[in-house]
Amino acid sequence: MIKIKYTFFSVVVLFTIITGTFSCKPLVHLYTVQPMTITADDSVFVSWSVRGKATLLTHTIPASVDPDNPQPETREYTLVVAKKGKEIKRTVIVDVRDLHSADDIVFTTLRKGDTLLAEGEKDIKKWGNHFLLQSVMTGSDRDLAVSHAGKMATLNADGSPSMVFNGVPNSGKWEIRCLLTAAEKQDSSRIPGKLRIHTILLYSKQ
Repeated sequence: MIKIKYTFFSVVVLFTIITGTFSCKPLVHLYTVQPMTITADDSVFVSWSVRGKATLLTHTIPASVDPDNPQPETREYTLVVAKKGKEIKRTVIVDVRDLHSADDIVFTTLRKGDTLLAEGEKDIKKWGNHFLLQSVMTGSDRDLAVSHAGKMATLNADGSPSMVFNGVPNSGKWEIRCLLTAAEKQDSSRIPGKLRIHTILLYSKQ
């Protein structure tokens, strides 16, 4: 069941004949859907500011069980704004996760001497603070040094899980480092363009 909370208001401002001409067109000043990653039992908060008549449409896309490219269930929230026979659309896609789920974190590498650095951020606007890490393991078949939320862990190349980040939200800045192999030092074409870590998540509203 899809649950939605929403607020809206329409804006029509006429300053001059020129602005009056433009006001004949529908316009979206603001459209947000929060949070953008949820569980099946969560509701979302939808807010918009438009010029024209607004209609909110929802569409659920089932999860993909393709072992080569698994994808979570997604929901599309499409705002349609109509005015004087014209309409415009804005769509926000929300991921629907299980209470227990897995997620890969992948960042592009940058060489610094004999070290590879990959860093980036899991967007808090998309993930919020309720998806907590249970375990983290390498997804790159090599030892990785990982920093996140003020903590550091060494992930072994054998894929054994680390519990260092247990209970920490997955959103926020991540930094991944590893040493170049002898073969990579001799041939830069062997250097991987990305580093990957695999995380197991638990959803909690506490």
